[in-house]
Parts: sequence; structure tokens; C-alpha cells
Amino acid sequence: MASNVLQFRRKRRIGPRLGLMSGALAAGILGVMAWVGPEAPSDAPASGAARAGAGTTVAAGPMLTGRAHIVDGDTLRIGGTTVRLLNIDAPESAQSCDGAPCGAHATDALRGIAARGDVTCIGDEDDGYGRLLAHCTVQGRDIGAELVLGGHAAAFRRYSTEYLRQEDQARAAGRGIWAAADPVMPWDWRRDQRAMAASADSPAPDGCRIKGNINRKGERIYHLPGRPYYDETRIRPLKGERWFCTEAEARAAGWRASGA
Repeated sequence: MASNVLQFRRKRRIGPRLGLMSGALAAGILGVMAWVGPEAPSDAPASGAARAGAGTTVAAGPMLTGRAHIVDGDTLRIGGTTVRLLNIDAPESAQSCDGAPCGAHATDALRGIAARGDVTCIGDEDDGYGRLLAHCTVQGRDIGAELVLGGHAAAFRRYSTEYLRQEDQARAAGRGIWAAADPVMPWDWRRDQRAMAASADSPAPDGCRIKGNINRKGERIYHLPGRPYYDETRIRPLKGERWFCTEAEARAAGWRASGA
């Protein structure tokens, strides 16, 4: 989560970290991470070594263990490392679902799970925001699977089908986000928020009322107050548009006058 979730992956350079272990112990933990209790089917998709199948060697990543500080519904921090739970997507903190604060509920759910004890995370890749992508457990139970099974997160099917069975159970039971007939998925909510931000008109700074617009052709054109198209022109900083205090400033920045 957090703003826009990118699970663009790059290998993490392994270095000293709180509770860092690897090798056979990490591989053993991976084998039990898919167990989520009696509600989960015995044939639920496993993660890590268990998912790979018999006779398959899985390169286990480093193991990070400690008390977790919860950032949001699918992000936590252990020591100085921020961890993004792999293959799930929880509602954003500010997101509501049919009027219910599902983003806050997801954060509370993760906080409750993590409060049971030390959290163990295994992963060796970072996302585009520098967060460790990892499967995490507490008391041997897969945290991602529990969140999806409780309806507090969705399977991040864009990247993996690992948690589809848990999602199907949560949907059938109407748990969490699935209490709504057609809930807005977290990735769709973020997309809509970005679109709204991109279309929003930025207020003019004091004394700076010249609008620096970028048209569909990519041309940088500034508009003066009282001139044609001034009132209907919107300034969207996310597109690179801006306000200018003087025409000289606008020209120096590479904009030309409207109609010139």
C-alpha cells in the first residue's frame, strides 16, 4: 500500500539486519507459512518451499524477526526495515468501502495479528519504494493469508494467484471488504485518487496569476488573466504545469504566450 503500490522487484543486497538468518532454517519456516488455521482448506496454495513441490529447491531469502510496528494494512516495520507483505493488497488507510472505514479496519487487523508475538519475514527483493517484499508469519501462521481470509485484503492477482483460495472463502462468507456487493479494489481506488489529483486545479500563489499550461501536444503555453482560455485553463502540477509571476519568468522556463 501506501500511496501507490509498486511491486517492481529488485534483488536486495543482503546486509546486517535485526534477527537475520538464512539457509535451512528459513526454508523450514517457508514450509509452514501457508497454514492459516482450521478455516483454511488443506489444499490451500502454499508459499515458498512448500509451493514449489517435492524435489524442488527454493532459494530462501534472509529472515527478519522482531516486534513489528504497523504502517498500514499490508505494510509493517521491523527495526529499520519496512516490509510490504507479498502478494496481497489491503485497502489504503484513507479508503472507505460503502461508507465503512475499510482502510482503518485493515490496519487494525494487521496490528492485532502482529500483537501475538515476534513477526518473522522472509524475502530478498525490494519494491520500487525500497520496501522489502516478504512473506511474514507470527506463531507460524501466514499473516498475508490471514488478512485475505478475514476480508481485510485482496489477493494481489496482478502479481500472484497465491491467495485466491482464501479470497474466495472471504468473498463467499461476506467478510470485510466483501460485505459490499461490488467493493472497490485497493488498486482501483489508488488509480482513481491519482486521476483526481491530476485533474485538480492548483491554487495560484500570491501575486502569481499567469497559468503555465501543457497542451495535448506537449506544448508549454502560458495564459494571462483576462485573455481567451484563461478561465477554463486548469493547473495540474502532477502533469508538470505551474503558475508564473511574470511573463519573463514563464519564457525563461520554456513556455510561450498563448496565441503567439
